[in-house]
Amino acid sequence: MSLRKYSLTTAVLLVFCLLAFVPAEATNLILGSWQADANGFTGILQINSVDASGNLSGTFFGNPISGFYNSTTNHIAFVVQPGSTPVLANVQVFEGALVGSNPLGPPGQQLLAGSFIAFAGTGASAAHDHFAWAAISP
Repeated sequence: MSLRKYSLTTAVLLVFCLLAFVPAEATNLILGSWQADANGFTGILQINSVDASGNLSGTFFGNPISGFYNSTTNHIAFVVQPGSTPVLANVQVFEGALVGSNPLGPPGQQLLAGSFIAFAGTGASAAHDHFAWAAISP
């Protein structure tokens, strides 16, 4: 019998699909360093703040992000602008949902999962511009 090793994204998306029709309760997002996997690339999603209006700030793989988090719907959306010079072709647009508690982790650990769109400057192409991402809270 052989065992296959699946990436964090694959495992999380499987759980996300299974839970897609089970709405999570309204939840505040945990601030801090989340372990992230975006299309097989692993790194840190650093959520520094979410203000009362839902404005989110932080970094993703070391690049600044800005976006929104809705604690009523548990929807997250943010833009990553890699590099120091803003260039539209380098933008990545992420969206997803706080699925709730990570069923495979310790109590209280949160799980985000979703998809992102990338543009030519990030290595994407017309045939391959939508990708999966997931993150597990600290």
